This record gives sequence, C-alpha cells and structure tokens, in this order.
Amino acid sequence: MHHQFAKVILRPEFGIDGRELPNRGLLTWSTRLVLHFKKIGLRHDDVIAIVAKHSTYTSSVAVGCFMNCTPFHAVNSVLDQDTIHQIFKVTAPKIIFYHGEVYEKIHEATQPLKPLFYTLTKHINGVGRVEDLLDPIPNEEFYKPELLVLGGEQTVAIACSSGTTGMPKCVCIPKMFLENGLYIHEQLLGLVYWVVLNFPLCEYKLQALKKYKISLIFAAPRHVSALITCPAATTDNLSSIRSFMVGGGFIGRSTLKQLKGLLKNEEVINELPEVSDVCVVGVYDEKHGDAAGAVVVLRQGAELTEEQMKNHTRTRLPLDHKQLHAGVIFVDRLPQNANGKTLKRDAQALFENK
Repeated sequence: MHHQFAKVILRPEFGIDGRELPNRGLLTWSTRLVLHFKKIGLRHDDVIAIVAKHSTYTSSVAVGCFMNCTPFHAVNSVLDQDTIHQIFKVTAPKIIFYHGEVYEKIHEATQPLKPLFYTLTKHINGVGRVEDLLDPIPNEEFYKPELLVLGGEQTVAIACSSGTTGMPKCVCIPKMFLENGLYIHEQLLGLVYWVVLNFPLCEYKLQALKKYKISLIFAAPRHVSALITCPAATTDNLSSIRSFMVGGGFIGRSTLKQLKGLLKNEEVINELPEVSDVCVVGVYDEKHGDAAGAVVVLRQGAELTEEQMKNHTRTRLPLDHKQLHAGVIFVDRLPQNANGKTLKRDAQALFENK
C-alpha cells in the first residue's frame, strides 16, 4: 500500500567523503538502520535528527527513516548552539546523526533531551558511530517497510525555515507533498529524489528529473540560477514538470523569464519556422482538467495546421499533460496591454468561444 519509500531513492550515492554507494548497499544499510529503529521502539510520532552535510551514510539514515515512517528533522550544522537548542526543544529527537566536528555544540544544545548520538563522519572516541548500527541482521532481506498510519498527510520530514525574521521555524513535510516532487533544500537533503548540492548541480538534478519523471519542484533562487545556465537544461529534459515553486528569496525578472521558457510548451511551438508568436494557456475540461491550448500568430505567408502543431508537440513532449488537448487558435496578433505584455486571461477567453 505505502511501500514506496524503499524504492524511490535507489541509485548510486556520492557524499562529501568521496565514496560511492551502489543501490544495493544503500538499501541494505537502510534496512539495518530501520531494524535498529524498530528495536528501540521508534514510531511515526517520534523524530530522528540529521545535522550533517551529505555523506556516504546520510541517505541511508534518511531512507531508513522513510521506511520506518519516522520523520527526520534536518538541521543546518552552521546554526549556533542556542538556535539548535530552541529548534530541538520543539521536535525532541530521540536520535541525532551528525558530523563529528559539531559534536560539542550539538551535545550541549540537547543535554536536557538526552538523545542517542551517532557520528556520520569524523568520529569521536566514546561516541556512537553509524557503523555500529550496520552489522548484518538475521533475515534482514525479508524486511518490509512500515505502513503510513495517517496516510498522505503524515509527516515524513521536518525542515527549518531560514530564520531571517527570527528563530527558525520547524516546517512539517507531509508524504503527499513528496509524491512526485523534487524538494531542493540543503538542510532537507533532497528528500524523495536525492540532490547532492556538493556536486555539479544541474547535471545531477536533471538526471533525476528525467529518470523519475518528476512533476513538482520547490527550489531556492540560486538553484534556479544554476539550472537555467546548465546546457543540459532543455525543454525535453524538463518536460515532466507541471509545477515549479521558488521560495526563500527573490528571483530576478530575466531568470524567471528563462525558467518559464524552459518549462512551457511555448518554446517547443516556437521551434516551428512558421510560428511568429505563441501563448499557451490552461483551459479547463472534464477529461484533462487544466488542458493546454495554444494561441498562435503565424509568420506572413506561412501555412500551418492545428494537427501539424499538435503532432510536433506530441513528438517533442510525449507526456500527456503537455499535449494541446484544448486545441489551437490562430490569430493575427496576441492580446496585449499597452506595454506589450501578453494578456493570458484574454488569450484564455478565446477558447470559451471556440
């Protein structure tokens, strides 16, 4: 029923320590970790904290949390001791995985909570290491992930807000938010489809986008800037995206324009030499919901049929939600305001009378 978490992240892993972990190894380590979580009685209403950059073991910890339906709280290790103390007062993690260089800060900040500590890298004498939890366990190959108790609304991860207006807030991420999403967040570690921000951002991200047909993305402005400058960021590679949300800062007008160009059908339609201008809008219908429709201006003397345009779109963007199900309307000029900006609502209204 809800056994998806065990399989969606499986791919070779790389971390800041430069090691590579094959898919089978990631799943094996995650299984051993989740069996340890079960042994000490962790449930869906407990929390496991991760205060670390991405390393060889980080993804296995997070996948183990997913498999046990125990949310992990991802906290930036650069936060000061008092801030970490206040944040963890809210979520009260039972286990904290972290890098050894921040041991003293984390230990002092969480003394009242008395959590279990395990280092991921730069281990400390006398302190637990993640490797202590990775010894083989009898019958581990028969383990099956836990079922979600609260369905799609169940919290599977907890992020922290930026803290620019005060103390960072804990933000609960429900499972339904991650269904087809790529959540790009340094402290949240990428979640469903792992994004390692220490490595070439655009190539790595696009590989996951195309392979898993990701339809929802939430990204910071600087990640968008990296994406649009990447040669591999083409309409083809981004064709599965239905919603792209940007937060955590401001985005420049030119950057936004380039991003829109990559995500819309308009760029594909503009490839046709007969097309002078185009505006793609969403038109509601019962079968497709928000169906795409194109308002097109042809070049002088050019000839192009609706079916030819649909065939071109179908060839370049094979996903169903990118097809021109609402049809094509040819006009002499796109509806625009006095500043030359296309009026999408007016363009959309043209389909009401089609």
